[in-house]
Amino acid sequence: MADETTSLISTWRILRKRRTTAISVAVAIFSGVAIYTFTRVPVFQSESLLLMDNPTSVPLVQAQEKLDKEFAVSSSTSLATEIQILKSKSLITRAVDSLKQKYPTLDADVVAENIGIFQIEDAGVLSVAYRDVIPERVVAVLNALGKVYVDYSLETRRSQASNAIRFIEKKLPQAEKELQTASQELREFRTEKGISDPGQLATAMTEATLALQKQEEQANIAVQEAQQAYAIVQRRVGKSAEDAMTLSILSQNAQYQKYLEQLQETEYNYAIERARFKEANPAVKVLRERRDQLLGLVQAKARELLGAKEANRIAQSTLQESLTDGSIAENQPNVGTVPTTYESMQIKQVGDLLVTISDLKVRQVTLNGVRRALQETNAKMREVPALQDRYANLVRTYVLTETNYTNLKQKLEELTITEAQESSPWKVIEPPYLPDEQISPKTIPNLLIGLVAGALLGVGAALLLEL
Repeated sequence: MADETTSLISTWRILRKRRTTAISVAVAIFSGVAIYTFTRVPVFQSESLLLMDNPTSVPLVQAQEKLDKEFAVSSSTSLATEIQILKSKSLITRAVDSLKQKYPTLDADVVAENIGIFQIEDAGVLSVAYRDVIPERVVAVLNALGKVYVDYSLETRRSQASNAIRFIEKKLPQAEKELQTASQELREFRTEKGISDPGQLATAMTEATLALQKQEEQANIAVQEAQQAYAIVQRRVGKSAEDAMTLSILSQNAQYQKYLEQLQETEYNYAIERARFKEANPAVKVLRERRDQLLGLVQAKARELLGAKEANRIAQSTLQESLTDGSIAENQPNVGTVPTTYESMQIKQVGDLLVTISDLKVRQVTLNGVRRALQETNAKMREVPALQDRYANLVRTYVLTETNYTNLKQKLEELTITEAQESSPWKVIEPPYLPDEQISPKTIPNLLIGLVAGALLGVGAALLLEL
């Protein structure tokens, strides 16, 4: 404690002894600082706030909303890039050029050196600061920069919309062509296969198969019944009569064969349509009437061909037998009635055989037609899975191409509207203020620093002289 007191007393004595030197150094330092401070040109600074994602600009379409999001600050990297763009000489030059008439000496390089842009915390807001020796010019430069930045944001968004429009217009014809191709393939498939929805084809084919199987069973029973009836009549008439009628007459008559072929084809079509539709269907009704008409023609033609010829043959044969046996005499007028009665019986039996043969042939034609239709239906049933897969692929391709084309058309309309809009995604939310206090030089802080520095240096000089 005594040593500290002694040291302070010694220092005080030195300062009293060297007070002239200490005061001179302190005054010199303070004076130098004061002269520097008062001879500097005052510098003023102001700032404005720029909202980079304007929430008051309500998007008119979805495309504009997407473009607005691109201007939003999503990361520090994108923000840093935007700040560097805003500090670029090209944008600053545009602002300076707008002020040339009022401030002809204003230089873009000087403005670039005195501008400061930084983000306010984590918000999408930038603070744009500028300093100059003229307060009014500070405000003018910040206003010009704000307008340039807002115009830049609008131009950038329009440029992006224009690029997107050109891209879509390039892709749209190809998308339209693909849609037309998919639509045509789907339409051709439906026309070729005669179906509108293969999803229901399996059910329809199953129902058709069951109906044809039932028809086949009924037709088979009908053929068996006709065969039994034919066998009974054949035993009464004899095999030679059948051969004479069926082989020599029916098989050689072109008109009869034509009617029979038409009846077979109509019976086949009738079986097909009955499997697909009900009896009340107009198409089924027309085929049934046609079948009945052809059946009548077949029977009528058979009677026309076989009835008269067979009756004449039997009459001549009977008459010849009577003459040979001497059973006919001129004095026996009732002898001629015997062969006539026999002839009538033979004609009736031939007619019965004709009806039986015709009915058997018709029923066999019906059975063959049903079996043919059943075979084709079974063949189509085996094709159903492949048809369903192909149809599903065609529908999926059509839906995808239609969706792609519709989306492109919608986006083109949205981008066209966006390109024509005037609202900018950026906005100056706080304009610059007119500064009334200089930021440089700082008079009072500088004088205080000069005073403290002068005192310390003065004491130091006095102590240095005593060494």
